[in-house]
Amino acid sequence: TACNCQPLPRASQAQKQGIFDQEICPVTTKFVDEDGSERTVTVTKDDGIRPSTTLAGLTKLRGAFKPDGSTTAGNSSQVSDGAAAVLVGRRSVVESLSLPVLGVLKASAVVGVPPDVMGIGPAYAIPAALRQAGLTVADIDVFEINEAFASQVSLCIES
Repeated sequence: TACNCQPLPRASQAQKQGIFDQEICPVTTKFVDEDGSERTVTVTKDDGIRPSTTLAGLTKLRGAFKPDGSTTAGNSSQVSDGAAAVLVGRRSVVESLSLPVLGVLKASAVVGVPPDVMGIGPAYAIPAALRQAGLTVADIDVFEINEAFASQVSLCIES
């Protein structure tokens, strides 16, 4: 549970400091509210960051799938809408367009795991990609794992 809580204050602080501002393009949209009225809203920040979450609060949550289960609303993804784009290209083209090089793709890996343990895929894909690139975990600054449950990341880190 401590692992589940750790990223929340970091994300909240980064948001307050404007660290994500360059990554978010404001989007204006219309929706119908609970009263049936049409409203217009402009989304300017990630509203999934919950700065008031505490370790004490997380430990009080009940299991989502079984009463004594470890998967709770506190370590699972919320329902969110969003979009992202990544531009990948040859360095020569990127430089000719005067675009910044933000990273280098050295390798990728696709692995299969049984459906009942699908969340552990990164624990197998990361070592495969590292071997392909001739790298070790020590060579990597940041791992970004698309996770729906914090327990998934915990397992992948331990593996």
